[in-house]
Amino acid sequence: MIRTPDILFVTLSLPAKTVREFVALVRARPDVLVFASSGAGSNTHLGIELFRDRLIELGAEIFTLSPQEFGAFLRAEIQRWRGIVTKYKIALEP
Repeated sequence: MIRTPDILFVTLSLPAKTVREFVALVRARPDVLVFASSGAGSNTHLGIELFRDRLIELGAEIFTLSPQEFGAFLRAEIQRWRGIVTKYKIALEP
């Protein structure tokens, strides 16, 4: 048995600054959670699955997507954000 540290990264624009706040956000808006791991069976993957189970217990709704469905989701998100960036003339800082 070994112990490995886990790190939870969230985008800076997310209002959650602690795990407790993140869980509260997921409970309030389960549609905003998207997560990934470094691969099936890895420590990261197993940790995410445990965290996922806990989120489900708290009432979050988790969607499982096939590779094709995930690709379609990413394409739709890219188009959506392209529209937002264009509409509001958002520029990246160098």
